[in-house]
Amino acid sequence: MAVETLSAVTTVSSDSSYVIVYRSTTDENVRVSLTDVVDNTIGLAAWASANAVGAANETFTGFFATAPINIDEVVVYFNGLALKRGGWTISGTNLTLVDSVNGYLTEAGDVITSYYRS
Repeated sequence: MAVETLSAVTTVSSDSSYVIVYRSTTDENVRVSLTDVVDNTIGLAAWASANAVGAANETFTGFFATAPINIDEVVVYFNGLALKRGGWTISGTNLTLVDSVNGYLTEAGDVITSYYRS
């Protein structure tokens, strides 16, 4: 699943909890919740996805459309199962799996997804 670009339709709500955006793939407006982090940066929730080729400590270059705002909030999934913290590293927009923590190598066709804020 590719990360989708959303177009803002309204300004942020008066309590800064959401914004309404237009989602072109479904031709609809959707409500997107926003969350403040310690540095007061607000980000939109996003998904990233890639198919593995099968490699030790496989790196997915350009996996994220933009670098995640807060790495501590990133959740990475391997074939739909969440990987434990430390089972991956992030450098800019690149994601690298840490096989010694995860206990297995990727195989061709494995699906790696992630939920993050950009």
